[in-house]
Amino acid sequence: MKYKNVLFQTLIKHFSSEITKLDVLEIGFGTGITSLELLSSDARIKLVAIDNEPAMYDKALSKLVTISKERFELKTIDALEYLKSQADNSLDAIISVWVLHNIQKETRNEILIEIYRVLKTNGIFVSGDKIAVSDKRLHQEHLDWQFSQFNVYDEIGRPELKKEWIEHYVEDENPNRILIEDIFLKDLQQIGFTLSKVLDRHYLDAVASAVKP
Repeated sequence: MKYKNVLFQTLIKHFSSEITKLDVLEIGFGTGITSLELLSSDARIKLVAIDNEPAMYDKALSKLVTISKERFELKTIDALEYLKSQADNSLDAIISVWVLHNIQKETRNEILIEIYRVLKTNGIFVSGDKIAVSDKRLHQEHLDWQFSQFNVYDEIGRPELKKEWIEHYVEDENPNRILIEDIFLKDLQQIGFTLSKVLDRHYLDAVASAVKP
């Protein structure tokens, strides 16, 4: 994601400089690159990062060797399971990157409800994800642009990777999974969030945020 700085700046600027500690949850740490960038962006952040894929743990940990272990904790656990185990109003911020679009709508809504519950008053949820625009014609243009980017695999002699990526993006169009901007923002509002909005976009990829009043 070329504009992760928007994601981090949104989270950090939301809080007064007088606050000395920020308890943050990252849903889906993956390779650990987002965890590293987030921790490096503000010394106040104490991070718990979770992922349901055990194979990612060591990769993420290796990315964080320069960060004090007192500032972060990695956990291999399902997002909904972890959120349900947390106390009400216990976190300042929750962040996720390229996670929600992979989850079935019903489960995704459960996760959003739990995110709202565990955030403190004035807590913020920031998501960088594959969020489709509501205009179907424009969305198709975005999708076509993305498919064109996979031509690079033909150029390097890896057509099988091009096929895999196209199939993945087609799968993401499933009506039971696709994350559509206006529906996503409306869902957040119905749960109780305020100021839900898309802050930045690059074709399919967008940054959205919402605040617990």
